[in-house]
Amino acid sequence: MSVILSLCSDVMATVLCSLFSLHYCKRVCQMPTPLLRFSNATASVVRVPPLRVYRYTTPTPIGECVVLVDEEGAVCLCNWTDCEEDAVCRLRRAYQPREILIDEAAATAKEEEEEEEDGDDSETSDARAYAVRQLRRYFSYSFPPMKGGGRDTSVSFCQQKLHALLDGVPIRCPPSTSLTQAAWAALREVRLGEITTYGALAKRCQRPSASRAVGRAMRENHVCLFLPCHRVVGASRALTGFGPGLWRKVWLLRHEQAAIPARQLQRVESVQGTSLKRERA
Repeated sequence: MSVILSLCSDVMATVLCSLFSLHYCKRVCQMPTPLLRFSNATASVVRVPPLRVYRYTTPTPIGECVVLVDEEGAVCLCNWTDCEEDAVCRLRRAYQPREILIDEAAATAKEEEEEEEDGDDSETSDARAYAVRQLRRYFSYSFPPMKGGGRDTSVSFCQQKLHALLDGVPIRCPPSTSLTQAAWAALREVRLGEITTYGALAKRCQRPSASRAVGRAMRENHVCLFLPCHRVVGASRALTGFGPGLWRKVWLLRHEQAAIPARQLQRVESVQGTSLKRERA
């Protein structure tokens, strides 16, 4: 009898231990997983470092512009300060679960202006401020006056110079789908002064039926101006789809001497309720 009781006790103890182990393992598996990477060789835990960016602002004729650059000087975000809160939220979502740390730039506006006047773009100058200096040159650029009311032949040359100001600035894009990455790459090839469509960009990506997906990629663009989504219009050449505002899109296209159809300009004016025309030199 004592032997039977002893065996029953051992069986009960084994069952209880198994149930406890199963319950514990289940709880561990249900715990939230931190952003960790495990090495197969040593099983050591390596935390993915946050993305540290530096915040700059600069005045422009169409509002104060905000630029976030990483430690190497690549632009992670470019927008206007009245759109900054939403733009930063979208940037954080795009990089999730990686954390983004935003620091104020150490250089003052006065120091940056002095560097710009000196034309110092060497390695000794602040590489992170390079994008801001190029933006200022872009917005302050003036085309030569047109001769005889016609289009001067030097306009194309000036457009090339203006294009080079922003095209040479490195950018950093968040993780995304292969189609979105292809759309961004095709977008950066659109020259200053040109206007393209979502369908044309889709064809460049070898996906002619993906114009809507290309449109979504434009909405996910975090680096306005450097990825020039303001140069993209609808299939009917309609001026649509620019988060910072259609009036800014029109200003940028006029600044770049792009050909805007008059009827589309009138349509935007009727929606905005204000005149978007700008005097030309």
